[in-house]
Amino acid sequence: MLLRASGAYPAEDGSQNLADVWQQEADKISAQSGVETDIPNRGRIVGPAYRNGSLVSAGKIIFREIFYATRAAEVSLRLGQSSAFDIKIMADEADGKTVCHHKNIKKNVTCKWFPAWTGPYRIEIKNTGSQKDHYYLITN
Repeated sequence: MLLRASGAYPAEDGSQNLADVWQQEADKISAQSGVETDIPNRGRIVGPAYRNGSLVSAGKIIFREIFYATRAAEVSLRLGQSSAFDIKIMADEADGKTVCHHKNIKKNVTCKWFPAWTGPYRIEIKNTGSQKDHYYLITN
């Protein structure tokens, strides 16, 4: 399970830690499959985290995260059941270089890159579907 393996925790204080809720299920699946998961490199300055929320149709939310230079950075978007989403990750600098952009996706997607410099990145998520839907954003 990505949340458990990465050591991610809720980015917002007071949010329920879903990794704890799912830990028992993940242990059961792992035991059945016999597959062990290595903990990934930490790219996010404050360590792995996740956010969950929902967006109305055409709704957009922006997060800013700082990632270490030369370490693998990873941002995963896990989607709900019915809508499509866009995800765009840009360097939060003067040039605003886009490092990952997926449009109108209807399944889970992961963006991976190696930042040249330690610095902030802007993560935009937009619901391009016709109805409100939920998402999970997971960072390493």
